[in-house]
Amino acid sequence: MKRLLLLLLLVSAVGAEAQRLSGDPPMTGDLLGPHDPQKIKEAVHRKGFYAGPALGNDPCSRCHPDVSAQWTASAHRFASFNNPYYAAVADVFRREEGDGAFRFCANCHDPLLTQRVDPVPKTASEPAAQAGITCIVCHSVDTPPPVEGNGLYTAHLRPVPLGPGHSERVKPAPLSTAQFCGSCHKVGLLESVTGDRWFRGQNEFDGWRDSAWSGRGVAVVQRPSQTRTCVDCHMPRVPAPRGDKGAKKGLVRDHRFLGANTALAHARGDDEQVKAIDTFLSGVVSLAFGQTQPGLVDIVMVNRKVGHPFPGGVNDSNEAWLQWTLTDAEGHILDRGGHLDADGNLQPAAYRFRAQSVNAMGHPLPRRGVQHHRGVAYDTRLPPHAPRAVRLQLPTRTTRLEVSLRYRQHSPSFAAFACNRLPATADMQRCLTPPVTVIAEATVAVDPQGKVNQKPHWRRRLEHGLALTSGLARHAHEATALLDALIDERPKDIEPLIAAAMAAAKLGRTDTVIALSRKIDALGGASPARYFVEAKALTRAFRHGPARTAAENLLERVPDDRQALALAAKLRGLDGDAKGALAAALTLTRIDPEDPRGWLQLSLAQRDLGQPDDAARARWLRHRVDRARNVQLRTRLRAQWPRLAERTEPLATLNAQGQP
Repeated sequence: MKRLLLLLLLVSAVGAEAQRLSGDPPMTGDLLGPHDPQKIKEAVHRKGFYAGPALGNDPCSRCHPDVSAQWTASAHRFASFNNPYYAAVADVFRREEGDGAFRFCANCHDPLLTQRVDPVPKTASEPAAQAGITCIVCHSVDTPPPVEGNGLYTAHLRPVPLGPGHSERVKPAPLSTAQFCGSCHKVGLLESVTGDRWFRGQNEFDGWRDSAWSGRGVAVVQRPSQTRTCVDCHMPRVPAPRGDKGAKKGLVRDHRFLGANTALAHARGDDEQVKAIDTFLSGVVSLAFGQTQPGLVDIVMVNRKVGHPFPGGVNDSNEAWLQWTLTDAEGHILDRGGHLDADGNLQPAAYRFRAQSVNAMGHPLPRRGVQHHRGVAYDTRLPPHAPRAVRLQLPTRTTRLEVSLRYRQHSPSFAAFACNRLPATADMQRCLTPPVTVIAEATVAVDPQGKVNQKPHWRRRLEHGLALTSGLARHAHEATALLDALIDERPKDIEPLIAAAMAAAKLGRTDTVIALSRKIDALGGASPARYFVEAKALTRAFRHGPARTAAENLLERVPDDRQALALAAKLRGLDGDAKGALAAALTLTRIDPEDPRGWLQLSLAQRDLGQPDDAARARWLRHRVDRARNVQLRTRLRAQWPRLAERTEPLATLNAQGQP
């Protein structure tokens, strides 16, 4: 009888399509499981959001108690109006853009609301608005979602059998793919949202797809030993002490979906989830020191474990920054930067890691108002496996440098905007004070001549050289001497040779790039970066024939890499092979219909073949980055906040009090 009752509950809970619906939409009540709407309403009135017994995980929790408990603490469970930070932004968006535009947000944040013709909740205390992303939604996406993201998946909420066929029903093929995660973690800001033009929004999927973690990452010198997907990092296998029936050898996929959102868990008083996130973030970026001359020290940062640029997520409200302190022999502070003031605000001159979204006036967006986004003034995020550096000037008498990389999900100003709407409770106070996570720390001693007292491992010196190469030409000159010494020290390793080729390419030394490439070949090196650097250097020197050869070798090794396809299409066209260019461009547009490079090369190939297509050019114009506008916005930003050390050049030099 108990088994029959469970089956009836499951069958009644599902049975219609969610997301893209036609005809009469289903009601959401049965999908929420047993619940008391009045208690939910009272909780929302009392504290501003509902965090009681989870909605939508019954009867799943009866057989999957471990997975259910994990999901109950996750940011997915608190994705909707039970997230005060989202609720505040969503309310402003609806007021400014209208209820009809709200589906742009709701597709991902409010999947149970989007079943209706009108996804806008009548009140925030409506149960469906406090449910988040429930079990049945993700476990019903049985067709590959489109790569454009924006929540354009389709979930077929049909009955779940308890016997044969259960596993197949709740584990559809797309579920464990990166493209499935990308259906919400990739955003395009549509013209209907911005009232202007199409812009790229938050996009963890392409960041991963273009990285070495996916097996691509054509510019990566130090490649990981194995590939990893979203699930590998954010859903590792963990113990299932409650006896979850889905466990294998006592382990289940972690449904806490650990990422970086400590603010949301902290606001609920979920210290266990905050601690788990802190542990997850610890060491994902490394800090080390390099030096090319006395009195200057480079802080070298490498994103080692994040599968997309760090930080990810909402770069217009989260904060990641360097905190550093220089002291003398008596412990007196000589200089420092990146410290919080008495109110918890970050110094304006702190060096931040972010893609700075700005409005039409060049003002940073303070309240996650994507409808006002008009461009990116600068991007100082850390790509996977790509070393970056910041340079500090050392005052005389410096004997010690302490540095840490810190992160918090929301700034105090954004938290005040979102949380002052809540009733005056302990939850509100926690909401107002997002915690700070220390991701990495490092300390080094400095001698009286301004030299750091250390002998770095050769790979740390290699990373220093790569970081310098990512800077300006003068930094690439510094990298050349460092990397040449490494080549002499490690004659059988190809990584210093590739890095030296990158520095030579930065300096326009094309023949040096070719010579270094031949040395790599002699060592049997087949890294994609070797061919990528050569192809790019030869292209800049207008040596299109040999550049194409290098590009074809690159494409052979990474046939579905977006950069490789774009480069091959361009060079085939320049080499007179319009049909080949067309083929590469078509492949790129199929892989990513929003990549402007594919549409540009497609348009050029069609022109060369005497078959011009205005549609391809229109797609390119729609999706291309307006670099001239971004330069204008960056100029406006710097004019209004000249003291900001959020840099527009690749390698910033900081001096007294963090000033550029």
